[in-house]
Amino acid sequence: MIKDPYPVDRQMIGEVYDLIEIFPYFQSAHMLLLKGLRNLADVKFENQLRNSAIHIADREVLYYMLNTETFQVA
Repeated sequence: MIKDPYPVDRQMIGEVYDLIEIFPYFQSAHMLLLKGLRNLADVKFENQLRNSAIHIADREVLYYMLNTETFQVA
């Protein structure tokens, strides 16, 4: 899901929100949520970015994922 360049749908966003409620420190879920909100141009993106950034250890990876078209997963 992180490598997929196509926009995600609203259903996936809802499922990721549920996952974050269960596991609030799951970094990958926060990154997926931000990617989805960004791709959908959701108005909640900026607020969620502030909330999720504190749960992501390497913000450089987050920046790269959100600001490049081709994100490589190691």
